[in-house]
Amino acid sequence: MPCECPPWMWLVPVVILGLMAACFVVFLRRNRWRFPRCAEQARPPAEPPLEVLKRRYAAGEIDRTQFEQMKKDLEG
Repeated sequence: MPCECPPWMWLVPVVILGLMAACFVVFLRRNRWRFPRCAEQARPPAEPPLEVLKRRYAAGEIDRTQFEQMKKDLEG
């Protein structure tokens, strides 16, 4: 004997499951700091300023005078 439910009644569980999934996604996005693995993937590790300076000097973005001055500023 088939169910005599109106056709729109099948939408109720689908909508409820969709709302639950949306709440779960919002929860995960707001609490990213509680999940360290997710947080590590979201942000690359910070590079120390002196390493950035050395990389820029090696790439030729700054000259020796600028490098020495910036290095002195960082150390002092």
